[in-house]
Amino acid sequence: MKKYFLILALISGSAWAGCQSRVSTIVNNDEAVSTNTLTVCGDGPITLEKKVKIGQVILETEVEDVPELNFSYFKHRHSKCRMFRERYVFNNVLQINHGVICQKDAKLDMWTVVDKW
Repeated sequence: MKKYFLILALISGSAWAGCQSRVSTIVNNDEAVSTNTLTVCGDGPITLEKKVKIGQVILETEVEDVPELNFSYFKHRHSKCRMFRERYVFNNVLQINHGVICQKDAKLDMWTVVDKW
């Protein structure tokens, strides 16, 4: 059984003219490495879109945990679920969304975004 680990590194410049990068690296237990880099550059303020959408299938590590909660996982319709927090910049203001993801496939560690607010 292969296990995948996702390592995210955010490299960002100023909120005005410049570039912002997101690097994603996946390492499996066969020591194979896959890296993707997304760089956004512009003359004005950088506006980032929301990271995840309802119905999107993601890895659990793609969204931030909510450490203030007294619980981490819960069951909903026989699925393992948890809450998440997402931060993004819109009009040069930090925005914070919350949501719920539920595990779609335990073998592949795939999760579905079921709600966001």
